Amino acid sequence: MYRWKACEENLLCTFAMYNLEKRPVRVETIRRERDFCFPAVIPRAVFLTKVMIPGFGGAYLFADNGGMGYLPDDIPRDFLYEAAKTRLREVRDYMENFRQSFGYRPKEPADRLRAAEELLAAQGETAPAGKALCEILKAGEAMVLLAAENKTAARGLRDNFCLGGCMKGFTDGGETWREAFVKPFGHGVIPLHWGCLEPVRGETHYDLVLAMLDWCKEHGITVRGHALVWFCCFWEGQSWMRDMTFPEVREHVVRRAEMLMRARPNGFDYVDINEPLQNNPYNFTLDQFFAICKDVYDVVKKWSPQTKIMVNLCNEWQEKCSFDPNKFEENVTARAAIGLPGFAPEMEYVWSVDDFLQKCREEGLVVDVLGLQMHDYPYELFGTMQLLEFWHQKWGLPIHLTEVSAPSSMEQTPYAMRRRPGPVTAYWHRPWDEWLQAQWYHDFVTLFYSLDYVECCVSWSLSDEPRQWADYLEGHVNEMFRLQAYCYDGLLDEENRPKPAYHTLCGLAEQWGLKTGRAHPDETG
Repeated sequence: MYRWKACEENLLCTFAMYNLEKRPVRVETIRRERDFCFPAVIPRAVFLTKVMIPGFGGAYLFADNGGMGYLPDDIPRDFLYEAAKTRLREVRDYMENFRQSFGYRPKEPADRLRAAEELLAAQGETAPAGKALCEILKAGEAMVLLAAENKTAARGLRDNFCLGGCMKGFTDGGETWREAFVKPFGHGVIPLHWGCLEPVRGETHYDLVLAMLDWCKEHGITVRGHALVWFCCFWEGQSWMRDMTFPEVREHVVRRAEMLMRARPNGFDYVDINEPLQNNPYNFTLDQFFAICKDVYDVVKKWSPQTKIMVNLCNEWQEKCSFDPNKFEENVTARAAIGLPGFAPEMEYVWSVDDFLQKCREEGLVVDVLGLQMHDYPYELFGTMQLLEFWHQKWGLPIHLTEVSAPSSMEQTPYAMRRRPGPVTAYWHRPWDEWLQAQWYHDFVTLFYSLDYVECCVSWSLSDEPRQWADYLEGHVNEMFRLQAYCYDGLLDEENRPKPAYHTLCGLAEQWGLKTGRAHPDETG
């Protein structure tokens, strides 16, 4: 067995197991008193969980035993101590690369690492690992931000990066919403959610999609259709199409893809295949899901050949692929709390996104760009930098951050439907407020802009206004689609007044000379 002691900082309520290449390994979590144990199905393993560290906030952390992985020796280990050693080594290596690139070693981060190293060395496994991790995490973030600023200064401005936003508020937001959209954003994401655009059999609302698409093109805004293939446990899994067979789903999805592509050939710059097998209400096999994707891919290539294909994923470290959700009590409870069946489909999260991408490569489906959603809190700069490098190096694809959000409060909104929107419980540095939201956007977008392979950052909620879609969904099971996913994660407040984060993004767009809808001749004269 691999064995880990319980720690109160653990937000995942378990640990995720990976091989040395950080591919998740699916095993059952076994509880022995307060310890978490994992069968030794591989000879060496590394582990991850997400934690809250006092004085810093939330982070996803790996423990990898110096990069060699752990042997299954049944020794109960302290995760924070092991994770502190892992992150300390990684930040020290990063600092040395920084020194070689820029010719100096920043003093404050170096002092923090020295303090953390002394804490860990003096007391061994009884060390106050949380205090050491706080210093290490702060040092890592400082290094990443400084490196991003230096890289940008050395490289100069880019012409292949822009900021984007979700278009869901287009229908009811009016001119105030539209004017706010075009100022920082040069990219729009149009919802194509099947169960929301076709709420009743035979009733369609694709006129909203085409209106958004035409408006974006008039303003020189690039467009992604989200998603041409997606089966959500809410939007489809609880709507009229929930009992469809595989052939029926395949026929309907291909038909609507052909309708959209023929209506505006090459109108969509991107369309995405969303969360492959991460959401799986139909319990499709990988071959069934891929067959639908292949048919839709052929439709796009026939009717809209300039449109690029994205594979968009959530749960970016894929820790959910490492355990059976139906044997994980916290998962069953969490699903029931948001109105889903307590037990997940048997084949949900059985295949990793890597499995799907590999099948695309083997079967000749060319994926043009990879989408990482970045709304599964918590995130911190060093871990995010590692995440982006991990996916880019593995598949060699450009990356879009596709559903980025950061809240401006940790409170529950006065309006909610089936726990949507829900408050965020994990914070960054301190509990969320409007100024922290602005700082988060500034620092993280600065990182994204510094990485040549990151091409876009999409803010998923422009506004906190609770009417984010047309009123035809009123009384429908999918009416909660009109609400945002997370409380107070908009860049505008409930009255569509800008928050500091909005001004921050506008400032960055102007500073870097980014393409925006505002720069179009129709807007500037």
